Amino acid sequence: MPGEPCFRCVQFIKQEDLEREGARYGEAGTNPQVIWPNGTLASSAVGVFVLLFSPWCDVSQPVSFLGYDGNNLTVEHDARFRFAGACKHFEPIGDLGDPFWKP
Repeated sequence: MPGEPCFRCVQFIKQEDLEREGARYGEAGTNPQVIWPNGTLASSAVGVFVLLFSPWCDVSQPVSFLGYDGNNLTVEHDARFRFAGACKHFEPIGDLGDPFWKP
């Protein structure tokens, strides 16, 4: 989210992890995907989109990053974003242009 910490700020994405993943690209093999969590995550993403780009409801806490716990069947805000400071990886907010939705 503009003005909020990014995935690099909270150490969710690290350069060494990206390099390691890139080296293994295409090696999924015979490992099956679990379909029902993908449906949960896709539906949550649609809900986040609706909250961000429409006046569906008042949002008291901006959605930055949601964590999904498949064992407990919960989706909740990731606590790492509460402790991170302002993002230093991207341009200032003023360079973002006009917002998509104006109430």
